[in-house]
Amino acid sequence: MCDVKFRDNDIQTVKGIYRTSFRAVGRFGLPVDRILEEYPEQAAPMYRELVRYFSARALSEDASWAAYRASIQQHRLLRHNLNFNLIRTEQMMNSLMPNMTVVRSSSRVEYLMALFAWLKSGTVLLLTGYGEKPIRVLIAASCLIFAYAGLFSIPGATSGHGFTEALYFSMITFTTLGYGDMVPKGSFRLIAGSEALCGILFTGLFLFCIGRKSIIRG
Repeated sequence: MCDVKFRDNDIQTVKGIYRTSFRAVGRFGLPVDRILEEYPEQAAPMYRELVRYFSARALSEDASWAAYRASIQQHRLLRHNLNFNLIRTEQMMNSLMPNMTVVRSSSRVEYLMALFAWLKSGTVLLLTGYGEKPIRVLIAASCLIFAYAGLFSIPGATSGHGFTEALYFSMITFTTLGYGDMVPKGSFRLIAGSEALCGILFTGLFLFCIGRKSIIRG
């Protein structure tokens, strides 16, 4: 059923549906699991229907896949809203028929709100896969640790010397261990503080993703 179009289908009484039911061979021989996603406004509700279906049968991994694909469709819909001409047209309709439209703010404000929603969704997608891919949190955290290590390897940044010691200092700062055998100097103390805050944030994100995947959705 890969790339099959669904719309407002009730599948709760259907038996024998799994994630692999929507699998086909994609590029480079890799498996692809999806329904037809050409129309995200139709695909998103169907994926949410699949989440309920899989959750009711304790298929947590399949439910996680469907939840992730549903969020991807919502992100595509947010991208569709980044159309200033469309927003301006809705604003004109609002002035002509205020009781029949929902746009209330100015066109620029509506566009900025849509842009913020899209950027927020994209950030969550990149860092956590909408809570379904904790490995992305680990990858992002590792990249941050190496990036900060590059800053701390600048001569005079810390009491250590060389990239290896800078990487060690970055790791203990990110994890807020703070052994005290190395300390930042000057303005690099603020940079070290920002890395510690990032460490707390990413630890929370990772625990959130793990907790989300361990709970069977209702």
